[in-house]
Amino acid sequence: MSEGKFWSYPMNENKLYSRDPFASFLIERLKLTPLKAFFLLLFITILLYALLSPREIFTTSAVLSWLWRLVLFPSLGGYYLWLYQLMPGLLADLDQKSTVDINPDDWALMSKTYQNFRWSYLAISISTLSVAFFITARLREQRWAESWLLELLKTFAVSFGSYMAVMTALILSINTWLIWKLLRPKTIHIEPLHSDGCGGLGVLTQYALKTAYVIATFGIIVGIIEHRFITRGMASELWVVHLTVPLYIGLSLVSFFGPLVTAHHKMLDAKRNLLDRISEQFQIDYQRLLKLNADSNTESLEKSINKIKQIDLIHERTRQFPVWPFNTQALRKYFLSLIAPLLPPVVGLLQQGIHLLLKQWGLI
Repeated sequence: MSEGKFWSYPMNENKLYSRDPFASFLIERLKLTPLKAFFLLLFITILLYALLSPREIFTTSAVLSWLWRLVLFPSLGGYYLWLYQLMPGLLADLDQKSTVDINPDDWALMSKTYQNFRWSYLAISISTLSVAFFITARLREQRWAESWLLELLKTFAVSFGSYMAVMTALILSINTWLIWKLLRPKTIHIEPLHSDGCGGLGVLTQYALKTAYVIATFGIIVGIIEHRFITRGMASELWVVHLTVPLYIGLSLVSFFGPLVTAHHKMLDAKRNLLDRISEQFQIDYQRLLKLNADSNTESLEKSINKIKQIDLIHERTRQFPVWPFNTQALRKYFLSLIAPLLPPVVGLLQQGIHLLLKQWGLI
């Protein structure tokens, strides 16, 4: 499979981010690319902790916290900007293939859908709630008394991080709907011998896997938060946080399988139409053969019989056409990315369970 245009498509080509104030600032004002955004957030994080809390840099007990600070938070910023390249890159790749016909109306629908202020308003509202929960949790732990400036900066980081996370989820959901909207009226031209092993729609599999990896980053954040709440005994107090787990799983399943199921139905329709046409032609030629009698020309009989045999072979070959735009290798990669982020809360539950058992047995 070729890598496609997901990473190389120019962000300024369609300016899908124009109604997102934060993305517009990062791209237009700061001239950031996804990779530059990652390194900038990484640099700012290290610098602030070096200036305000140098002891935490050398603390090895907060491994999960540092995983969030040095890897996940910068990655979220890079993914957040990269998603504005994702859908245009997919359309550009499909436009170069004969499997699906992409026209200017499809590009217009994509631009119209993205340029809607409601997505930003929704993201701001949800991120505000996330900040409220964060402040509540930190006040209960009495962290503000230790270093109010550091806590203030953490609050800003949570606000921007939650905004980027919500926008990421919204963009992925919008893309799933767009793919359904774009493919629904189209005819898929299946290419059974295509090198991608997906009937010529391997680029859609690439897209689905890449979105799964993006959501897995969000899943790692969910797993880390769940682990911390479980191990600190706060799981029952702020139970609403647990809703992020089914939210993560649902978003991952919809974003991965949504586009593929849409393509599956279109590929199934295309295969059925081909089989119907072959069946009709077979029936016509078969009826002609039945009308021939024993006195007919031998050459005519042989031609009719050979033609029916060829049609039968074509029918059998067509029945083997793929109707799913993915393979087992892609499925393995997806389910691994889905399950891996949920390991931290599972470990946390095991730790708590072992602790309770040892306490009941009087060993601690």
